[in-house]
Amino acid sequence: MRFKNKIPFVSRGLGFIQDRFHGGRIGITFAGHGGISEVLYHGNQHAGAKRFFTGSIASAWTKLFRMYVVIDNKMFYPGFSGTELFPFGYSSRYHAGRGLVLRHEMVLLNESIVQRVIIESNPDGKKIRLRMLHHETITRVEIPNRTWNSFSESPLHNSMIGSVIDENPLPPKADESLTQQGGFQCHDAPHAETFIAISSDHPVAVSQPGHGFKNYIETDEFDRQAAVFVVFEYNEENLHKRLKQLRRHVHQECDALLDRYHHAIDTGPAISIGNTAADSALANFPATMEALRVKDINGGICASACGYWIWGWDSIVSADAVCLAGHTAFAKKMLFFSKMPPIPNWEFRTDLPVL
Repeated sequence: MRFKNKIPFVSRGLGFIQDRFHGGRIGITFAGHGGISEVLYHGNQHAGAKRFFTGSIASAWTKLFRMYVVIDNKMFYPGFSGTELFPFGYSSRYHAGRGLVLRHEMVLLNESIVQRVIIESNPDGKKIRLRMLHHETITRVEIPNRTWNSFSESPLHNSMIGSVIDENPLPPKADESLTQQGGFQCHDAPHAETFIAISSDHPVAVSQPGHGFKNYIETDEFDRQAAVFVVFEYNEENLHKRLKQLRRHVHQECDALLDRYHHAIDTGPAISIGNTAADSALANFPATMEALRVKDINGGICASACGYWIWGWDSIVSADAVCLAGHTAFAKKMLFFSKMPPIPNWEFRTDLPVL
């Protein structure tokens, strides 16, 4: 791995076994074979139910929202060349032969995983489509009191939609010693439903061979750019609204996020300690913090990209660094957010009352 203008850069391949990308409510683990191996989402389910899908880090056989490029009716994994790695995803190029060059990117928005392709050169006029394959039954995370409703086609919303119900029943009251009495006084999210959609900004065809084991969506042909995306929402009406927004504006949202990232790298605090990896990490700190922000909660920020939700303590201890990065307005929002309820334990439930 090298560093290009302090951006992690790999000339060929991906250069790692796994990496983590974050967008706010959503986070993924991205494997060295070029596919997703874990999906986390913080909706309004209880705190122990953030993991929704898992694949394999070692093997590409398991397909977890895996994107293919279909070139003249032949399916290909897009190769990785000149890959830039961001806190919220990557940008790479696939040289497919005979001058065909495709830029492909993964961008995590607040609640969505976007995979898109931009045609940079196509001298032979090859016919190009996108296809996404998802192995549902072997990748979904099964935990106690979780019920899955499998993906099914929704022509009205140009998508496949599934849902998950997470119950969190009160534990049976057992005999307790004096030291075991008086635990948390409020019960964390007793019932929650999460809605998940697979869609595109182009019209899609849906197929589900193998009794739903495989779930395909495939776009129509495109001559400039196309995206496939996975959207998580804890409100069904909001899911439909978000799908409509992304169909119209997904590329604008991705471009705006990439533009903000490059602007932050170009104009942020310049710290050099003589080590290119450390210099890159310091330069990427403001963008990493932005990736962890929960965009629909004013002042809310995830404690890490590894699955923690919002912890008041972890937010406050980073306030100095947030200010030094020039994000003073957000530091003010963090302080207001921390004062919303009393915070005796410095941890929030997913629906934001205090534990």
